[in-house]
Parts: sequence; structure tokens; C-alpha cells
Amino acid sequence: RPELLRLMMNFKLCYEIPSSPNTYIAPQLLSAKQPEYVWNEKETLLLRYSYGFMPKGILTRFIVEIHRWIERENCVWKTGVVLSKNDARAEVIELYHRKEIRIRVSGHRRRDLLTTIRYELDKIHDTYERLKCHTLVPCNCQTCIAKEEPHFYTFKNLEGRLANQKITVECDNPPYLDVNIS
Repeated sequence: RPELLRLMMNFKLCYEIPSSPNTYIAPQLLSAKQPEYVWNEKETLLLRYSYGFMPKGILTRFIVEIHRWIERENCVWKTGVVLSKNDARAEVIELYHRKEIRIRVSGHRRRDLLTTIRYELDKIHDTYERLKCHTLVPCNCQTCIAKEEPHFYTFKNLEGRLANQKITVECDNPPYLDVNIS
């Protein structure tokens, strides 16, 4: 039994609950029911990962990697997790049927937490050969801010524009406003 547990931990299939030694969670066996929690929509950063083909297990591996920041150690379910770290909160949800991972981050140190999340997900992505994945950033023009489903830009496209001293990008939604990339 200890050997099997060690193997599961090595392959990122489970983690030990920090406040309960010798108690382990296997995220793939959690309930699909999302727990109730309050989310403040104010000043929320959004990010999405979109996949051509989405391998199973990306989110469960992510949960195992980042388990020490799970809010109240129990705000986790089979397809999502809420994280709390240094005055910031994040919600990371896998929409497998849409081949997406959606991320919302709020709080004073939201950029730091988003950077941590991106780092951990990118580490997982690097373990897959030929994985086609796009990082998508939402438009923040006046038209898109009011929409539930804003236009999204690929992160690579925005980086390319900045590298070529282009500081704005046009929104794809009418009236096609120019948006500051930074």
C-alpha cells in the first residue's frame, strides 16, 4: 500500500492534505459538483487555454501541483479549483467538452497568482509531445467589457506585436476599437 501511494504521488495522481497528515486526495475521484463560494467580479483578470486536442488529466495534475493554495483546502472538485495566495484568488475550471481551461483571478496580487498558474500549466503542457495549445487573453475595450463573451486574442500574437513596437491591437467586435496591448 505505501508503495502504491508513493507511485501515485510520483505520477501526480494524488496529494497529501497539508493540515491532515496521512490523508490523501486523488482529484480525478472527487465529486463533479462544484462547491459554493462567492466570487467578486470586480477587477478580475481572465485567461483561457484552448486546445486542438485536450488530453485527459491536465487539470488533475495541475491540482496536485498547486494543492497547497487550495482555498480552505476543500474548494476543489473534479473539474475545477479555487486558489488563494497572497491577497489574490483564482478560479481554474476545465471545460473538457469545449477543450478549454478557463481562469479568473482577482485581488491585490492577481498578476502574481496568474503568473504562478501559467507557469504550472506550461510545465504540464511541456510534458506532452506536439500539444497544440493557445493562450487566450480577453479584449478589454468598452464593447467587450460589457459582453459576457468578449473577443479573445492569442497571447503569442500580442507578444509579437509588442516585440515590433506595436502598442495597440484592433478588437474584432464592432465598432472595432483600438485597444492598448499592455
